[in-house]
Amino acid sequence: MASLWDQDKIQEYLAGNLHFGSIMNNPLESKNMSSLVFEEINEVRENKTIGELEYNKNSYNLAVAISKKFYESEIYSLKNSELEEMSKSYKINNVKFLSRKLEQLDKSNFDMLSGDWATKNLFIENTLNPIYNSGAVGCYKEVCVFILNIEEISNSIEDYDKVPDVKGIINDLIQDNLEEYQTKPKTINLYGVGDLIVYGGLNNYLSDLPDSISYYYVPPTTKDFIMRDLDNELQKEFLLQLVNKIQESSSNPDEQARIAIKIVQKIPYDYDGLYGIPEGRLPYEVLYDMKGVCGEKSELLAFLLRELGFGVAIFEFDFEGHRAVGIKCPSCDYQSSGYCFIESTTSTIPTDSEGKYLGAGKLGNPSEIIYITEGNSLDLSKECDDAQEWNNLLSKGEYLSEYDYNRWLKLVKEYGIEIEETSNYEIDDYSDAEAEEVPSYDSEDFKIDLPSIEIESDEPYCPPLTKSELLDCHSISRDPRCPKSQTELRCN
Repeated sequence: MASLWDQDKIQEYLAGNLHFGSIMNNPLESKNMSSLVFEEINEVRENKTIGELEYNKNSYNLAVAISKKFYESEIYSLKNSELEEMSKSYKINNVKFLSRKLEQLDKSNFDMLSGDWATKNLFIENTLNPIYNSGAVGCYKEVCVFILNIEEISNSIEDYDKVPDVKGIINDLIQDNLEEYQTKPKTINLYGVGDLIVYGGLNNYLSDLPDSISYYYVPPTTKDFIMRDLDNELQKEFLLQLVNKIQESSSNPDEQARIAIKIVQKIPYDYDGLYGIPEGRLPYEVLYDMKGVCGEKSELLAFLLRELGFGVAIFEFDFEGHRAVGIKCPSCDYQSSGYCFIESTTSTIPTDSEGKYLGAGKLGNPSEIIYITEGNSLDLSKECDDAQEWNNLLSKGEYLSEYDYNRWLKLVKEYGIEIEETSNYEIDDYSDAEAEEVPSYDSEDFKIDLPSIEIESDEPYCPPLTKSELLDCHSISRDPRCPKSQTELRCN
């Protein structure tokens, strides 16, 4: 019987313009489609001594039915009850699936799709898992669904002992292909650890991964999306190079955590994402691009702290459109969560959650606390005291005494706090929630660097200079009252 691929009739057949029999009862085209996917998977399976994945007619019928449902509704998801009911209709259990819409349903497009389904991290653990032993690919017009189903196995320890170490197999597979992604290298410089080589090849691969999650029974949660980004095995292999550099920079685990926090805080904020559409970068992409919005930078920090052995959580603020990191701590925890608040977008004092956010003011209660992992605790009692003093100083307004100013400047320098004079943007002109997430402690019309002067305890002080006026001392048009040197002042 001639292949429908060879006849170039697949598209017309699936559209119902040709009649080779019922779509549900004629698996001719499915076998050709499935063979492309199975060939890719079985090549990997054979190399890893796992049995071949076989074509299953019931899986095909279910795949076509799901494809048709997706095509007609344009919603690529099923409720748990819907999938169970449909699976039962085709006498198949323990189903997982992936779906995708093609621009054209021809062999070249489908060949690309099969490679994607067979080798991408998104599904590789399932396709390599030996308990998935059959499945099929079915399409309705341009929408295609790849079904995997599990053969029933007993719960005996003996049977489980026979199952290979799938995670180990995946890691071996990734190690075999690392060189493929080590292309277009460039060097970035990070706070506390110096230079790190990052690769455009890996960055391009990660940026091409789908943003969505195909789910099987229960719709994915925010945590599912975060864990997908954190658990990408290929990304992990390269990010561990940064973790190692942090560990080499200090033998003290607590200091390692503080270095990780500083690294991420010092990565510039993505203002294109702030006033436009965020890229949805994975942690490695944040490093490669050296920029990110709150959610992206928080995921990078969460990854680093997790790999350094600390307990990690994510604080989600839906109303403010913000996300921050929590690190397990014995005291000064945020909202009685057991985790201290860490702002990832800019250099602030750990535990300080009192910053004002553009368009939203101070943060309200988190809409959700997402616990990522258990781990070690970090004592941030000093930072907690410093954060309280910082906010007390801010509450005193622009004019500070000599003592208060010196304390303010000491905290600025110790924690690398950037004093940004924010522009008068009309925030209401932007609909993106990310436009409301950058802390701003002052509200002038421009940004000025800190003065490059050292304030000694015995240095004369010349009031009444405000904080903003002192910052002006580092600008081109210097205030006549500014210090000419560390010990000499000119006063009006």
